[in-house]
Amino acid sequence: MLALAYAGYRAWAKAGNLNFPDEKRYTLLQEILRYCAEECSLACCYPQEYRLREIAAMLDAAYPRYARTRERLSARRNRNVRAQH
Repeated sequence: MLALAYAGYRAWAKAGNLNFPDEKRYTLLQEILRYCAEECSLACCYPQEYRLREIAAMLDAAYPRYARTRERLSARRNRNVRAQH
């Protein structure tokens, strides 16, 4: 369960190029663990991609400021990819 929580955190933070101090990171990991337990996200019937998307959606809803940062960064990356083609 901890591995899933950490993978979800890393995927979410990496997509937004977000860096947090240790205290905030531990708080986020605890929230992810609680969410996974409540939503039964550990069920084997769910693929890893789905679980990571669900964790990201939960964190985006809980932290809209970081969600906007992730959206801006994603839009910038998409513009850069289109400009290269």
